[in-house]
Amino acid sequence: AKKMQSWANYVAEAQQDLDHKYSELIPVVDNLSNNGWVVTDFLEIDKLVELKDKSDNEINKIMTDYYVKDNYKQFFYEFDELIDDFIDEDFDSGYLDQLKMIRRLLKENFNNYKVLISTAVSILDFKYTEVIGSVSTDSTLNRREIKSYFQRHKDDERPAIDYLTFSSLLKTLDIFLERGHFHVGVEHTHLTRHAIQHGRYDPSRYKDTDFIKVLLLIIATSFCTDIYHLD
Repeated sequence: AKKMQSWANYVAEAQQDLDHKYSELIPVVDNLSNNGWVVTDFLEIDKLVELKDKSDNEINKIMTDYYVKDNYKQFFYEFDELIDDFIDEDFDSGYLDQLKMIRRLLKENFNNYKVLISTAVSILDFKYTEVIGSVSTDSTLNRREIKSYFQRHKDDERPAIDYLTFSSLLKTLDIFLERGHFHVGVEHTHLTRHAIQHGRYDPSRYKDTDFIKVLLLIIATSFCTDIYHLD
């Protein structure tokens, strides 16, 4: 019994140490969100540690290298995980077909992302409403709802590593859903769902990392069980 208690204490202390270590990464996750990068389940924790105290330029360079190097190897790895896990209901099949076509077109020439990003944003909208259980309702990807849910559940008891992915997804979605000011012209609008879907973002401004960020949001949404069937 003493050995069992000793082991239980050791596990509890080890978990506390891990939670403390991961809690120190919350500012890193916030900085990533501010730069449009979401933390997926597949991002190596060492990469987050590497990003501590880095400037915005350094963050964007490190994350770009991570997903672009070796012909987008890490990006396609996570994309394939999304495709393998995408189906949840019968009505998913059409969106899955789109994802497979997107992957094929990117493999042929990654510059095809310039005509695929709007489709990716619509799939993000679908997947979000699906995981919150609202596909057959009038609900859409809603910034006010995301803010409210985060405030209600940010202090829920969960391992710190789960908090990082939960916080990252909701904060990055919140920024991406910002309603921009179109009067500044398509050459100066921010990259948001609003600007993309309303044709108020000059396509010549798109970068490969813009597309990657949108796909990562779909991936993070699909795998973040914390937001399944929001209450």
